[in-house]
Amino acid sequence: LNTMINDMRNSDRVFAAILLHGLQSSATVNVQVVTRSGTKIHAGYFYVLGGPREMPWAYERPYKLDITDAVRQAGIKDGDTIDVTCDVTRYDGTRLNDTFPVSTFIERHAN
Repeated sequence: LNTMINDMRNSDRVFAAILLHGLQSSATVNVQVVTRSGTKIHAGYFYVLGGPREMPWAYERPYKLDITDAVRQAGIKDGDTIDVTCDVTRYDGTRLNDTFPVSTFIERHAN
């Protein structure tokens, strides 16, 4: 574990800053980096818990998802534009039109 942590600290990383809000349902959010040619590369996923009795909510601070591997696989270099999509699927398999905005990208340079 210590080796893995040190490897992560010693390499440049890129995070997508995603603004989360309530969906009135539990869902899986799949995040993809989109290449210039339109190919989607899986960058990661996370879950949002909710339900029909859920009160409206939204975080003021973004959830940061490490998308470094997908950015490298897409061949995106420093200064290139990064396009990311979030596909939201309810626990019953229904795709939601609601999505989470990716507010910005955060670069963390190696120590």
